[in-house]
Amino acid sequence: MRRNGRVFEEPKPVPRHWKGAYDWAFAHYPELAKRYPNQWVAFASDRVLAHGKSLMTVLSQARRKSRWQEIPHLFVEAGIHVYARPA
Repeated sequence: MRRNGRVFEEPKPVPRHWKGAYDWAFAHYPELAKRYPNQWVAFASDRVLAHGKSLMTVLSQARRKSRWQEIPHLFVEAGIHVYARPA
């Protein structure tokens, strides 16, 4: 697909193992928010593999503990965050 002269690739399909992992993460979100506020959390097989402030570090640590190359992850927010573009 082209847009404004740039080529965009179709997004990759989400790995099948991610659905169950995200179901688990969202079911346990209050607990995750209490234990890992404002941190990236990587998870699989109904457990947290790694957590921290840097997404790349968290994913690197999680890959060492899992057989998967693509690791489900999310930013666990504690409280309200307001994001704005600079003027």
